[in-house]
Formats: sequence, structure tokens, C-alpha cells
Amino acid sequence: MFEKLTQHVNERQLQLQLVLEYGSQAFNLDTPESDFDYLVVVSQNADQYLGLNDYTRSWKNYVEENATFQFMDLKRFFQLAQLSNFTLYVGLQNVRFQNNDLQHLPKPAEFSCSRLAHHCLGLVDNNSQRQYMKAYSSLFVMFLMQNGHLPNSLDYRFLLENTKDVPVDVKALLEMKRSGVKYAT
Repeated sequence: MFEKLTQHVNERQLQLQLVLEYGSQAFNLDTPESDFDYLVVVSQNADQYLGLNDYTRSWKNYVEENATFQFMDLKRFFQLAQLSNFTLYVGLQNVRFQNNDLQHLPKPAEFSCSRLAHHCLGLVDNNSQRQYMKAYSSLFVMFLMQNGHLPNSLDYRFLLENTKDVPVDVKALLEMKRSGVKYAT
């Protein structure tokens, strides 16, 4: 699958740095019908970063079969990692490709609990987020608040087992997603 992605990246004169998996499969909420979501971190030629010209910061998603590849520039990746971005936290635990030249990746264990919680609360309030992701994000925040540390697993069942007083609606939404039910509102 990554052969076509590599060709797509090369055609745009980019260098593939990382491929991170971050969709429902990362939370064990996928079904046989689920697609796969990947964050593709790319870099550009060095002269693009010198400030003489505006460098490209985003590219259209690339879809292949049942996989969606979202692109991010390497500079932006490191900026968001410094902010303990939740998507990167998830993706860095699910690295599917890493360029051998890229030696020093941010460590998910060093991400800030409070920044992750803040980002997840933003996902809960985001109307464009899917309902299951809002439920998962709220569960993740409850885990952080009750336990005071990052979880050992992103599996939704682990979070449920290690979080007290999870609202029934949150549990129901996660179980519906795991069962393949699409909940629209």
C-alpha cells in the first residue's frame, strides 16, 4: 500500500519522513468496514524553508482503496508535538514508517497531560468531530483527570476499565461504534 503513497509523495517533490496511524483502529474501535487513517509527515527541499518564498504547508488528502492519507509538513509536525497535540500523541504510538534519516522523534510519554486534556476537550466541543470521537476524547480526559498520568494503552476498553463513573452515553456511543453502528447526531 505504501508504494503508491511513496510515488504520490515523490511526484510532488517531497520526502517521506513518517507515516502514523491515528484512526479508530488506534483505539480498537474499528470494524471490518472501517477505513484506515494515516498522517503522512513530509519534508520539502531545504530552500523552501529559508524564508525567501512561502513554502507549502498543506496538501490535499490522498485516498487509496480504504485508506486516507492526510499530509503534514515536518516543521508543523514538530510545532504540534511541542504543544502535545492529541493526534500526534496517538500517531507516535502507531508509527508505520519512519525515514532512517529522522532520528529524534518526540516521545508520547513526554507529552503534557494538561495539554492533551485541553486538546481533547476541544475535540468534544468541535461540531465537525464524529460522535464516537467526542465520546472517546471525553473518556480520555476523564482517565487523565482521575489517574493523573498518561494511559498504558489507547484501547477504549482499557480506558473504560480504569476510569470511574463513565457516563452511560459515553459507554453506549463507544460500544455502538465498535459494533459498526454509525451514530450521526
